[in-house]
Amino acid sequence: MKKILFKIMLITMLFTMLISACAQPAAPEAEPEDEPVAVVETEAETEAEAEPEEEAPVVEEPAAEPIDIELWAGGRVSEAGPPPDDWIAYQKIQDELNINLKLVLLPSTQTDQDTKINAAGASNSLPDLFMVSRDVWYKLVQAGLVAPVDDLLPLMPVRTATHYYDADRNKLATLGGVMYGLPDPGALPQTDSLVIRQDWLDALGLTSPKTLDEFMDVAKAFTFEDPDGNGQDDTYGFCTFIDGSGLTGAGIGPRFEFIYGAYGVAG
Repeated sequence: MKKILFKIMLITMLFTMLISACAQPAAPEAEPEDEPVAVVETEAETEAEAEPEEEAPVVEEPAAEPIDIELWAGGRVSEAGPPPDDWIAYQKIQDELNINLKLVLLPSTQTDQDTKINAAGASNSLPDLFMVSRDVWYKLVQAGLVAPVDDLLPLMPVRTATHYYDADRNKLATLGGVMYGLPDPGALPQTDSLVIRQDWLDALGLTSPKTLDEFMDVAKAFTFEDPDGNGQDDTYGFCTFIDGSGLTGAGIGPRFEFIYGAYGVAG
């Protein structure tokens, strides 16, 4: 009904306009005051206003694929092998940085490290990141196998300010005015500490030891009560490593300082 009425009004208005155009012009009259104009809405317009606009669907961007990075680092005791695949640090790095890190321990001696890296360079199979002596580094840079890092420094201002602030030291990793590595600032203060398997404690219903007697009890349980639940006699309650050998290293002494110290004996 509204549509029919609207069409009739349009036709009427059209005829009125035609008649007005054909008629003789009348004497000018005073302009009428503005009056409100009635607006006739069609049924389609009314329905369009009644229906709320649909919000555009939110499209979530797919998560970026993790970046694979292989790191070769010098280990003081590389005989122990790299961390296990389920190492908690791997998961933490992936959660925080979206990086799948693969850590490879280099041999203990500098000579063996140089041999491994030289071989990787010769076969064009160097990892993404690696520790290297300056002599080997120089050869790799000359061969065009190392990427410059100058543009990376502004991206890590905190570490740059604390580790790579010394222009003279940075020259050790600079060739032709370009930095091709991050110079090691030298040995940082460090100390030995104990790490205990919380999952083994949970499996055996134990708590972290606080005394030497409790430490011995936990060590025995870890050794003889199959804390990993594989049914095999393959666990050790306590392990450590020898720092050097003969007269040139500290031997196993520092690893037992917490026991020696309990009895007033220096390690």
